Amino acid sequence: MVISMILGPRGRSLDWGRELIKYPFVCLLVASSLVGQVKQAPALLVDHSDGGPVVTELGYGIAVNKGSTLHRDWISVNDPSYPVQILLGVQPNYVKSKSGYQFVLKGDGKPSQPITAVRVVSVLFDVWGNHMQNLADTEISDKPADAFFSLPGTWYASENDVSEFLTSVTYVRYVRTADGKIWSANLAAISKKLAEIQFKISELNLESSQPEKTGGKP
Repeated sequence: MVISMILGPRGRSLDWGRELIKYPFVCLLVASSLVGQVKQAPALLVDHSDGGPVVTELGYGIAVNKGSTLHRDWISVNDPSYPVQILLGVQPNYVKSKSGYQFVLKGDGKPSQPITAVRVVSVLFDVWGNHMQNLADTEISDKPADAFFSLPGTWYASENDVSEFLTSVTYVRYVRTADGKIWSANLAAISKKLAEIQFKISELNLESSQPEKTGGKP
C-alpha cells in the first residue's frame, strides 16, 4: 500500500514535516501500512537423517567404538529461498590401503535453477555436543536445475576424531547461479536455529577453521 497524500480536516493536505505531529493517528496509520509491506524472511528448515552407527570397522574384528549402539545424526539446514537445497552428512571411513581415516561427505543437493558453483560447510560436534571442527567443500562446475548432484568431499581424520564425532550440521554457505548472482548464507539465522536444537555455536565458528577437502575417493 502506497500513501501519496493524507488529508487532514476539511480535506486539506498535510505537511509531512509538521502536520504529522498534530495528528498522531496518521502516524499510526502510516506505520501500520509500512509494517504490512515488510517481507519476512522464510524460516530455516532442519532435516535429520540417520548417519549410521558410530562403530567404524577396521577389519579382523577390530572396530572403533565397538559395542556402542549410538547412531550418528546428520542435520541439514536449508533456506527455502536459496537456489540449492541439500540433504548431506559426514561419515567416517577407514581406508585400509592408506591405514588411515577419512571424513566423507554423503548425500546430495538439488538446485532450483542452473548454478555454476556451490560451497557447503559441515560443522562437526562430538558425543557431548561440543564443536569439533568444520569441513568445507567448494565445487565449481555447471549443474542444471532440478537435477540431483553429489559433493564427494573427503578430509583427513584422526582416530580420536572418528571415535568422538556424533553429529554433523551441513549448510550451503555460497551459491553462484548461472546468471552471475551470488547467494550468501545468513550465519546469524543459522546460529539461532542451531541454538533452538541445543547446539550452541557462534557465527564466527560456523565459518572459521574449515579444512578444505583432500580430494580423491576413499
